Amino acid sequence: HLIREDEHEIGYWMTLVTKAGPPLVSFQSKYQKIEVYESEHFGKILVLDDCVQLTERDADSYNEMMAHVPMMEHPQPKRVLVIGGGDGYVVSEVLKHKSVSLVDHVELDEAVINTSKEHFSWAKKAWDDPRVNL
Repeated sequence: HLIREDEHEIGYWMTLVTKAGPPLVSFQSKYQKIEVYESEHFGKILVLDDCVQLTERDADSYNEMMAHVPMMEHPQPKRVLVIGGGDGYVVSEVLKHKSVSLVDHVELDEAVINTSKEHFSWAKKAWDDPRVNL
């Protein structure tokens, strides 16, 4: 199976090869189509409305920058608000800062959270932390 993403307006296209067979998950939530595929190279791949959101192999490249750069701009971040990011990666990175006592996480689509908890190891831990208010 191929996951193909095209953005003709900006001249961007990408194709990922997944393992043969159906996706691990494929359903329509109240808000969007949610799919999880498996790839030999990228591991699990989260796709929302036919757009790749992250892969296990390179999720750190984007999400660590989203989390740690702003966190390091504050001398002692204690309370953090995360909007979106239902895959849980940013929340899991924010929790690495020992000064953090509370993370309020706001995500529109609970189905993304539940799917991520089921398929991505970092997500299982993120929302189980007592400092996280989802």
